[in-house]
This record gives sequence, structure tokens and C-alpha cells, in this order.
Amino acid sequence: MWREMSKRDASDIAPYYGLEFCRSESLPEQSLLSIANALMANFNVEQFCSIGSEASAHLWRNDKQALMALVRKYGAASKQDTDAKLTTGKERRAALKHYGSAMFYYEGEWYWGVDRLYHLEERLASLGADQSSQQSPIAPRPRILSEFGKGAHKLTLEYFVSLRSPYTAVSWDPTIKLAKDSGVSLEVRPVLPMVMRGVPAPREKKVYIAIDAAREARSLGVDYGNFYDPIGKPVMRGYSLYMWAEEQGKGNEFLAAFLKAAFASGVNTNSSKGLQIVVEKAGLNWAEGKLHLDDDSWKAPLENNRLSMYEFGSWGVPSYRLLDANGNEVLSAWGQDRLWLVAQKIRDLTRLS
Repeated sequence: MWREMSKRDASDIAPYYGLEFCRSESLPEQSLLSIANALMANFNVEQFCSIGSEASAHLWRNDKQALMALVRKYGAASKQDTDAKLTTGKERRAALKHYGSAMFYYEGEWYWGVDRLYHLEERLASLGADQSSQQSPIAPRPRILSEFGKGAHKLTLEYFVSLRSPYTAVSWDPTIKLAKDSGVSLEVRPVLPMVMRGVPAPREKKVYIAIDAAREARSLGVDYGNFYDPIGKPVMRGYSLYMWAEEQGKGNEFLAAFLKAAFASGVNTNSSKGLQIVVEKAGLNWAEGKLHLDDDSWKAPLENNRLSMYEFGSWGVPSYRLLDANGNEVLSAWGQDRLWLVAQKIRDLTRLS
């Protein structure tokens, strides 16, 4: 699922960064990956920067003929040398405590992909290390649009969230604002946290998420940082209360209050006192709410939400699916850092209304 979504996501965002991502319908064949690795392993630094993108493009098109033309022109490393370089890179990344690719590392901080480069550019500028300060940023984050045409009320935006997700906490206020600005029908669909669904997360990933979510929150102007992990029982009790809150017409208010408490106010939602704070912040009555603490009616709808999320290739939150007036998917995306893409799609659709 991750491989398929990565391919689709790269294709979706590339035009907005002035880039191209030409891909075949299938993922690159393993035999072509081996050729591309041998080719890249043979490049010097200058060649890697100047020809690397061309080699990558041929790989993602599954164009063996074009890749072999580059091999004939520039040569290829032996399997032994290629494996050695790959091992060196993997070991270096592990020593610096990360787990993924497309990563930039600078002085203790990681920047994942083209859509985190603006953090790096801002950091370099703040340090006085930007040698082209008069130029525009190379990769500015596209802004979340706030003005739209008519007809957005015919669209439905499904918003998949979790009570234990830092990125859900970061995305909540901006997503609610987008729904109000555009007029789309917002359907919030909670799911269990990934770790409570049996999806493992290495320590390096947890550390990266903590750092990245905090800087994303700062960039969006979202209150965030005083964190008290609600994993386990607090989440389950939270969803029990959510089902009750939904019956009172306060489901979104409850989710907002829980996320704010857990990720911005440092409230211990593992205690009855903490949950009381959440319930009352949502404008609900605690004396009534505590009667629903161990209701498990949330299990079936949350499982249905998970299955719906898996249908469009996402497994994590926050995720978005935009539907047209007939209920057909027009866009699906994973991550709070794709909210600008959702907004752009809404603008494109309402422009024609």
C-alpha cells in the first residue's frame, strides 16, 4: 500500500513544485532497479546531481532501453561495489537514526522529501547560511487556499482521524477551517491508532514524527506541544464518549477537545478527571458522559472506517478522500501536509460550477 500510494502521491504533488514524475502503471521491475542502482553507484557527485534525475525517470517509466543507454554512456558499478555503496548508505542512515529514503539531513534534523525542504530553507536563512537570500525559496510549501467558487456544498470531504495521532492534532483546526471556507460537506471518520491495529513503528519513526509534527504545527500556527500520550485505554474510552457525543450533535467538538487536551494542554486522558475536562470543554455534561465510558459501540463503525480507508490505499491518518456529488472519488491523499492539495482540488472543481 505504501509503495502504491507513494507513486500516486509523487505524481499528484510534482506539478505544484515545478517538477515532473512520469510513471508506468506498475512499480519498477526489480531487474531495472538493479541496473539503476549499479548506474547510480558508478556516478561521481557531479554526475549524480546532473544525471540522477534522468536515470530515476527512466526507472519509474520501466524504460529498460533508456537505462541501458545511460549505462553504455556512463558505465555501471560491479554488483560487489554497488552492494557495498548501498550498505554504506544504509549504515550511515542508521547511525544518524533514521529509517526512510528521500531524506535530507542537516545538523541533527531530518527533512523528508520535497515538501519538507521549506523547513530546511527557513532554517538555513535563520542561521545566515542562505547564500542566495534574495531569491525565492526553491521548494515553498503550497498554501492552503481559502477562497472557492460555487458548488462546493455538492462535494463531500471524508477526513480519517485518530485520537492518538499527532498529525491529526496538527491538521484538525486547518481542516475544519477549510471545510467552512469552501462549504464542502465534512464527514469525520475516526479509526483506531496504527499501533493499536498491530502496525509496528520503530523508535526512529516515533522520534521523527514527534519532531516533524511540532515544526509542522508551528508552521501552521497550531497550538501544540504539551503532549500526554493517550495510547490504549484513554483512546478506547475516548471513542466510547465520542459515540455518545455524536448522539448529542457534539462529535466534532469532542474530538477537538480531546486532541487539544492530549497534544496541546498536557491533560492526562487516562484519568477520569482528564476525561471530564475533555467532555466539559466539548460543551457536554460529565455526569451523563461518564455513564458511557465503557460502551463498546464504537468498534463496528471504526472498523468500517478503517476498511473504507484501506479501499483507497491509505492505512494512516490523517487521510482525506474527496467525493463528487455522485459519491465518486476525485482525490485521495494521506497526511496533514496534503491539505493544500485537497483545497486546490476543491478550487479546481468549484471553478467549473
